[in-house]
Amino acid sequence: MGAAHIPTAEPTITFASGRDLVHDPPDVRILHFNDVYHLDSSSAEPAGGVSRFMTVVNEYRSPSQPNLPNLVPLFSGDVFNPSLESSITKGSHMVPILNNIGTLASYVGNHDLDFKVRQFRHLSSKCHFPWLLANVLDPELGEGVPIGNAKKTHIITTLNGIKIGLIGLEERDEVARELIPELKEQSADVIIALTYQREPNDNQLARNLGGGMINIILSGHNHFYAHSYINGTYDVNIVRRDIIRAIRKDPETEKLVHGLTAKLKKSLEKPVGWTAEPLDARFTTVRTRESNIGNWVYNIIRGYYGADCALIAAGTIKGDQIYAPGPIREALENGVSLYPALEGRFPIYVLATRGYIARSKDRYKALLIQSEGGDCKEVVIEENGILISAMLRQYFMALTVIEKWGGWGPSLARHWDKVLQEASSSCSILPASPTDTNQPGDKRKRSDTANSWKGAWEDFTPAKLRERKCSVSPLVGHAEDDSSDESTDEDARRTDVENCDRELRVMRKFFRKWCRLVGVDDGKDCAEGLKDGEGEVSWTRAIRPKVEGRIVMVSSRA
Repeated sequence: MGAAHIPTAEPTITFASGRDLVHDPPDVRILHFNDVYHLDSSSAEPAGGVSRFMTVVNEYRSPSQPNLPNLVPLFSGDVFNPSLESSITKGSHMVPILNNIGTLASYVGNHDLDFKVRQFRHLSSKCHFPWLLANVLDPELGEGVPIGNAKKTHIITTLNGIKIGLIGLEERDEVARELIPELKEQSADVIIALTYQREPNDNQLARNLGGGMINIILSGHNHFYAHSYINGTYDVNIVRRDIIRAIRKDPETEKLVHGLTAKLKKSLEKPVGWTAEPLDARFTTVRTRESNIGNWVYNIIRGYYGADCALIAAGTIKGDQIYAPGPIREALENGVSLYPALEGRFPIYVLATRGYIARSKDRYKALLIQSEGGDCKEVVIEENGILISAMLRQYFMALTVIEKWGGWGPSLARHWDKVLQEASSSCSILPASPTDTNQPGDKRKRSDTANSWKGAWEDFTPAKLRERKCSVSPLVGHAEDDSSDESTDEDARRTDVENCDRELRVMRKFFRKWCRLVGVDDGKDCAEGLKDGEGEVSWTRAIRPKVEGRIVMVSSRA
C-alpha cells in the first residue's frame, strides 16, 4: 500500500496522461464534486467549508494560464441532506451555493429526495442547471418520466466548441445503451456518466460500457477520493485539491454563508423542548449503567423505525454533564449528531442501531451485517438513515403540533375550516363499501340526514357533537316493531350517537392516562388554588425521561 495522503493546499496530480499541458492546453476542464451538505468548516483537516471551496473554484474559473477552455463544474449528488441545517431549511440553504459555484449539471443523490419528491422539484426548479437521472422512473408523471422530472441526458457545449454528452445513471446500464447513441447522434464529442453508487458498481459500469460508449464516469456516494482506469478512456490529467484551512475564504461567499447561517443559528439556538427531570449524561453514568437520557434517546430511535429494540453506544451521548430541568438546547443535539441511525435485523428481532455497532465496533461481533461478512441483514442502510439529532428534533416538533390542539379556539377553527375546504376541492369522497350499500326493498334504508356523519373533521367539533346528540329523541315510548322510515332514521341517528359516545370514552381513557403520568387528578379542578393567569400553560406534559430498571447487571461464574 502507498503512503497515506497528506492534505495540502497545492494541486496534487493523481493521474497523468503524459500530455504537455503547458504547450498543448486541454480541450475540456472539468471540476467534479459530490456529497456536500454543510456550509461551515469542520474542526479537523481538511477543514473544507463553502467559502474556501469557492476560492479554489474561482482559481480554476479565471486561471493565470491563457487560452484555456472554460470550466465545467459537475456535481454527483447529495446536497439537500443530511445535515442538522437541512432539518430546518429542507435543503433550500444549498441552492444558492450550487448556483454560485456555476454548476452546469447535477445527478440526483438519494438524500436529495429525503424531503419527498415535491420538495426536490421545488429546489431543483430554483437551480440554474438541470438534474439528471435516466433510469429511475415515476409512473405517476407518465411513461418513461424520471422521478422528480429529472432529465435523462443533457449536452453542454464549451466555448471552444466541444460537445459534452451527459447521462445520469443508477446501478443498471440498460438505459445507457439506448440513450448514448442518441447523444452521439447530437454530435457529442465526449460521453460522461454522472452516477451515485458504490465504487464496485462504477467499475462494473466501466467494464460494460467503457471505451466505446462511456468515456468518463464521475461518481458520488463514496465518501473517499479515488480514481480508476478501466477499459480505456480519453487521455486525462486528474488533479486533486484538498480544501484545508490555509486556503483563504472567498469574501463574497463568506458574506452569503453568513446570511444563510445567521437565520439557521437563530433557529438552532431556540430550545427544541423542555424536560422536567435532570438528564444524566456523565461518562461515569452512561458508560457504566442505565441512564435516563439513554432510555429517552433509545425510545425515540426505536419508535422512529418501529423496531422491537434499539442499541446505542455510550459514546453517542457525549455531553459528560447533567442537564438541569428546563430547555433542551443544541448542546444535547450536538452530542448525538455525528452518526445517522440505521436499522438492522436479527434472526428474531428488528434492531435499530448505528452503523458503528453494525460493523462490529465495540466488539458487537454478533451484530455484524452481511456486507461486512456477518449474518445480520440491513433493513435501512446507514446511508439512508437520518441523523439522531434530526430524529430528536422531529420528536419535539411533533409535540409542538400536538400542543396546538389544546388551545382550540375560533382562530384555529377557521384555519382548519380552510384546510378542509381545500382538501375537499382536491380529494374525492370514497363511496360506501359494498357491505353498507342499501339493497332495493331494504326497510333499513337510511336517510341523507341520518347518514350525514362521515367521521370527518368538520363534524367532530363541540357544536356538531351537540347537534348529533340533540337529534335523538328520548327512548321512552319507542316501539320495537315500528318499521317506518321515520323509526329507521331514528335508529340510524341513535347508532351514530352511540359511536360518538364510544369515541369519546376512548378519548377520556387516554386523557386519564395522561393525567396519571403528569400527576394531575382529572376528577378535580386542575386550576384550583391558582391565581389568575397561572393556569394558562401548555397542556402537553413535560418530558420526564427516567431510569426504569430495564438494564439488569448479571455476572457468570467460571
